[in-house]
This record gives sequence, C-alpha cells and structure tokens, in this order.
Amino acid sequence: VKAVTKEREYIVQHTLKELCGMVGEGFSFCHRSCLVNLEHVQLIFGVKVTLDNGEELVLSQKRGKSFRLDMKAYAQSIGHPIGKRKRTGRKKT
Repeated sequence: VKAVTKEREYIVQHTLKELCGMVGEGFSFCHRSCLVNLEHVQLIFGVKVTLDNGEELVLSQKRGKSFRLDMKAYAQSIGHPIGKRKRTGRKKT
C-alpha cells in the first residue's frame, strides 16, 4: 500500500482493510483501492472527488453512496452540516 501525505509518500506493509481499522473515523473508501482522509475532501461532484491539493479521484458506483454518507457524517461531526443545495432560478408562471 502506498500512503500519500502532504510531505511524503510511504510504503506500508498492511492491507487497506487493516489500515481502515487502524485510522478509524474520518476516512472512507472512494473505490476499493483508495482510502481517503475526509478532512481533505474539497468537492464531490458526480463521480469525481476533488481533494484540497487539487488531485481528482474517481468515486466508484458501488461505494459512492456510502462515501457520500461518510462525508456527510464527518461534516456534521466537525460542525459543518451539509445537505442538498437549494436550486435558485425562475419561478414557474
């Protein structure tokens, strides 16, 4: 497993499943081979997850719903609740 931080990249001798158990809350899988620190998620749009460093990751169809739920729970836990955006536009006449 390759672990990437702001400063370095590390080779870790654990499986992603083991790492997930070690890191606990605040991390989620965007697809089966990528565990993401939710603190660094800047945007989720469609199937793309954009991190605060500009890197874009693909959000798998299988894990998309659980990733979004994890992100919502994380945001609420740090006091930034998120929900569906209200659409603004013209009123129907």
